[in-house]
Amino acid sequence: MLASFALFAGLAVAQDASTLSIEDALRMALGVSDEIAIAEGQVLRSEGGVWQARSEFVPTIGAQAVWQHQFASEYDGLFGGGGASIDLPFGRPDSWRVDFRARQVAFAGGRVHYQTRLARAGLSASRLSEESTRASVVLSTARAYYDAVLGQRLLEIAEVALEHARVGLDVGRTAEFDVLLASAEAEQQKVVVIRARRLRDTSILNLAQMLDLPAEGLQLSSDLDADISAVAAEVAGVGAAGEDKDRLAFQIAEQSVTIAKAGVGVARSPWFPQVSLSGSIGWVSYPENVLPPVDGEAWSDNITVGMVIDLPIFSGGRIWGGLLDARGSLYQAQASLEDTEDMVALDTVDAHLELESALAQYDASVASVAQAERTHEIAQVRFSEGVSTQSELVDARLLEQRAQAALAQSARDLQVARIRVALLPALPVSLSPF
Repeated sequence: MLASFALFAGLAVAQDASTLSIEDALRMALGVSDEIAIAEGQVLRSEGGVWQARSEFVPTIGAQAVWQHQFASEYDGLFGGGGASIDLPFGRPDSWRVDFRARQVAFAGGRVHYQTRLARAGLSASRLSEESTRASVVLSTARAYYDAVLGQRLLEIAEVALEHARVGLDVGRTAEFDVLLASAEAEQQKVVVIRARRLRDTSILNLAQMLDLPAEGLQLSSDLDADISAVAAEVAGVGAAGEDKDRLAFQIAEQSVTIAKAGVGVARSPWFPQVSLSGSIGWVSYPENVLPPVDGEAWSDNITVGMVIDLPIFSGGRIWGGLLDARGSLYQAQASLEDTEDMVALDTVDAHLELESALAQYDASVASVAQAERTHEIAQVRFSEGVSTQSELVDARLLEQRAQAALAQSARDLQVARIRVALLPALPVSLSPF
């Protein structure tokens, strides 16, 4: 509850300030995510299932008080009277019963044991799934945030390129070819700006919807340079990476096998005798008036004990069919576990290769931007001195714009790849992270 309060407090601060950092976005997402709420609800349901399954290990005890008034009776008119004899209590119109009952399962062929194992494994799987959902939400939020930052950066690049194109059109040479070329460049850059603005607005709207924030006026304060993978892991509660079998995806698959094995035991239990013990102690009274008597002597004791043995003889194949179904589920769970083990290993390698690739792409983009900027500077000098054409200057500007856009994209991919690797122990298997 304290953590939730802190999350919503941070949400309120961010709303007041109309600015949002990546760290605030990640923390907010955990407090407003519907996926996490669904996972938490499943944990509660699983806890309830454990309580229900475990309850048959102890007796069930209940109490009951019954008053009954009889308007007509088979005893009416007996003994020469017009009504029931007041000397015979069972012939009186009013009766009171107070009972305490207890019932205990003595033997159920292992059903109670396997049901409890099944419920506990389901609870473990639900808790692991909740942790995995938290990591997935953090990763999805990071992607959405960096998509919005990327959209803003691409818009800025396109607007600068449009301004350069307009300047080139205004100061271009009087030759008709140069004028037409500069005009075409300016018109093309207008289209690029429109597309970039649409991408920026759509990305911010998506992020705002994820965080239940108004999109209008929302400002993103984090850039594409800072490495916040450690913060993301801390927010999601993910520890250091270990073996592949330590990943939550593999542990969830293991719990599925445990659930399936317990299901086989539950399905097999009806073949055994079902034995239950019961007992009750109560008191009964037939008062002359409607109200129950206060005199203890007017109440009669009623004490019973019993045992029920239920032995199936013929079920038309129902028990055998249930057992086949449970065994089929077990075979599927075991095959899924083996497949998950292979997929987890592949996913781990894929995540680290994606990080290496993103880092290499980022380094290459940085070098490309430096070269493109230098090329543009040289082209401007050459054009101003009359030793090059408008076409050469346009090509240099486009080269610089594309290099800057590629650098922004590679920076976004690098940040997402870092966060994915940091969250990998808790993430579900996914071979298409971008």
